[in-house]
Amino acid sequence: ETVAACPICESGGNGHHLYIKEEGGKVLAYCQKCNAKLPDVLKALGLKGRKVMDEAPTIIEEYDHEYKNPDGSVAYYKHRTKYSDGSKDFRFGYVDENDKAVFKKPDNCNNLYNLDLMEQASADTRLYIVEGEKCADAMVKHGLLATTSNTGAQKKVKLSETDTKYLNKFKEIVLIPDNDDKGMDYTEAWPVTLNVLKLNEIWEKCPYKGDVADYFAQGGDPQKIADYKF
Repeated sequence: ETVAACPICESGGNGHHLYIKEEGGKVLAYCQKCNAKLPDVLKALGLKGRKVMDEAPTIIEEYDHEYKNPDGSVAYYKHRTKYSDGSKDFRFGYVDENDKAVFKKPDNCNNLYNLDLMEQASADTRLYIVEGEKCADAMVKHGLLATTSNTGAQKKVKLSETDTKYLNKFKEIVLIPDNDDKGMDYTEAWPVTLNVLKLNEIWEKCPYKGDVADYFAQGGDPQKIADYKF
């Protein structure tokens, strides 16, 4: 067994709470200070579990999305990492009442993004549901109220009572799926009445797997979304 400084909570080698050992042909790691496990440690080091050797892809994009309570306080975050081979990793975390980092979603948490913006908006505002936080951020940046679920495209979206309350607040809900098969599944996942705006209706050259963030990145006009008539 090896004891080392945790790359997540003990930068600069200040402390040694990370325990690493081999058991049953597997490498195990656990930090007694921040509860990080092997996948968290590998991500902090810029490595992936299945590709730890020289062929490991490089990180090309990495950032956190904050999931907030309706009052604007941060409930938890979702850490997103995209690699040069096109793969992505997602990791949840929050800070508990003892100011300790915990690498998972809080128990019984809300699942919708931008609940604070949904609280502030009037019921007459058109609410858009998109796939993923990056797309929701792009929508909000262009003046459109948008949310997504913390699990991305699923055949059934899990909602808390608070999530359901805020979805039911809005008179008009429009879902903009990604341009792929999972996107079509996503249109059936929500237990609310909604309209579906397919990207190829407003973006003639929308590629397969294209999303609304790509639409804006290619110079797409937000007014085409806002003015779309069903």
